Amino acid sequence: MSKKKGILNLPNTPQYIVLHCSATSDNPNSKWYGIGEPEINEMHKARFRPSCENGIKVHTGYHYVIKKDGTLEVGKSEDHGGQHASGINTKSIGICLIGKGDAKLKGNIFYDSTNGIDQNVTSAQKSTLKKLVHKLMVQYKISSDNVIGHHDVYMLKRLAKLNNFKMLKTCPSFSVRQYMTSEFIKSGTYGDGEYMSYERSAN
Repeated sequence: MSKKKGILNLPNTPQYIVLHCSATSDNPNSKWYGIGEPEINEMHKARFRPSCENGIKVHTGYHYVIKKDGTLEVGKSEDHGGQHASGINTKSIGICLIGKGDAKLKGNIFYDSTNGIDQNVTSAQKSTLKKLVHKLMVQYKISSDNVIGHHDVYMLKRLAKLNNFKMLKTCPSFSVRQYMTSEFIKSGTYGDGEYMSYERSAN
């Protein structure tokens, strides 16, 4: 049971997309390899107050979870603030990629990192992530500069855009700046995009 009582439904006005990893094993033989939103929901029960989504209590701090096979699962609704990036929870969409727990990080993992997304992220995850990020960028008019990793929230503090974030993170264990440059800016992926509609599964 959650140690924090009561429903927490905070309005969300997305200005950022924040990418995360679950920091669980990438070994296909691990019991953690195939997990998704239901397991994340259980993990977050002891940490976060739930939101209420269509009568269902949701403890998952993220709005979306992308499984190893590319399946997209819904956590919180986009119009509710998440619990994934302290300081910008009510102005961001949080996306969690399952895995990266076995990643060997190279150099500085923060904003100027050269650590690529290919390490321990499946092609199916990358395909789903690109479609989802594109859809959200168009829907909320979010610039590529505002698609960031959890570790980049620290940079917002340094740039005086945020004053209440204290922890340093390596999540999602790759350079989101490099990912955006490669997948969106250099490839010219803009325009209206293909809108996708997802609903939280009953579980």
